[in-house]
Amino acid sequence: MAKNNLRKNFIWNAVGLTLNSANSFFFLIAVRYINGMDIAGIFTYAFALCALFYIISFYFNRSFQVSDSHNKFSFNDYFTCRIILSIVSLVLIFLFSLINGFPIYEIAVILLLMLFRITESISDCFYGAIHKKSHLYQTGISLSLKAICGLIAFTLVDYFTHNLLLAISMLTIVNLVIFFIYDSRNYRKLYTEKVKLNFTNLKLILKTCFPVFLFSALSLYLTNCQKYIMPYFESNEAQTIFGILVMPATVLGLIGSYLINPVIEPLTKHFEKRNFVKYISSSKKILLSLVGVGFFAIVGFYFLGIPFLNLLYHLDLSAYRIPLTLIIIGSIFAAASMIISSLLTILKENRRQTYLYIITAVLATLISIFFIKSFGIAGASYAFLISNSILIILYIALLQITIHQNRKSHAK
Repeated sequence: MAKNNLRKNFIWNAVGLTLNSANSFFFLIAVRYINGMDIAGIFTYAFALCALFYIISFYFNRSFQVSDSHNKFSFNDYFTCRIILSIVSLVLIFLFSLINGFPIYEIAVILLLMLFRITESISDCFYGAIHKKSHLYQTGISLSLKAICGLIAFTLVDYFTHNLLLAISMLTIVNLVIFFIYDSRNYRKLYTEKVKLNFTNLKLILKTCFPVFLFSALSLYLTNCQKYIMPYFESNEAQTIFGILVMPATVLGLIGSYLINPVIEPLTKHFEKRNFVKYISSSKKILLSLVGVGFFAIVGFYFLGIPFLNLLYHLDLSAYRIPLTLIIIGSIFAAASMIISSLLTILKENRRQTYLYIITAVLATLISIFFIKSFGIAGASYAFLISNSILIILYIALLQITIHQNRKSHAK
């Protein structure tokens, strides 16, 4: 029964994450064809910007919530945190847009996309509770429904109205409908605790989860660093092209989530029982699986990536074969870093992860400014690879040190 549940969790988690993440890929295709390259550039930047402010709403990650096996915080603590910080994230991104002097249309796109991301953030809080009861497959089904219905609604509305703002609004409506019909019902089947705002532990959860929030925000920044810097040196069209090149990498980055999410719960139990042999063995299997998948992804995208993107977007991207390959390699490094980050979160190692990300974020910013300013789109791909190479090297070192310290402490 447990094996069947694990298999079901793995399959639906993979399907849901793939469809949900791939949507940004299809959104860009739709906007490129329906609204043109210039609007597609605005959409690409707005989507990346919202992803960064989304982390404020997200604050604690799913790994932290699921690995809270002793229930230090209740679901309502997590829920209250998400609601309050979702409001904060919306206000902050609005102020950021005003300070940067964005046009009214661009601000509207950003705010509507942010509302869409907020619905995702609140749903993820419920996903964490459901995941904790080993019903991860239900979150996968929910993500799949939202991805498919959202894409259909977005494309149809944009196609018939040529109004990107209405199309984005439909995404939020679809998410809310599925949340109330499916997500909330799944929660009520598993928990008797009623959902309500509880401010008692808000200060404590904000303090406890701050390291998780900070390195999650820095992680998102690193993923999109080049997108944030490009508008200062390149046109909207260049932003669109880079967005197209990096989109497959975004989907490939999900490989890490496929591999780690279904085993967070058993890995947490191994750590709590101080069974480091099984913990290390399972961790190695996950990382080796990523290496195998990554090898085939790199080879496949080198030979087939550009022809596929040319056909998909009706553009000639032949000059970007090497940049695309570098981005794919960098995305595998990023996926490995994400896996190791979850492994370290299970080991309750968050503080040093934060230091690691701060160092990498500063270096990535400097590297990206230099390469983008000097080499444009190709420079952005060099910066993406170098930044993720630095990150994975530091992460491997930190994981080895942390495991060694835990084993040494347990031996005493």
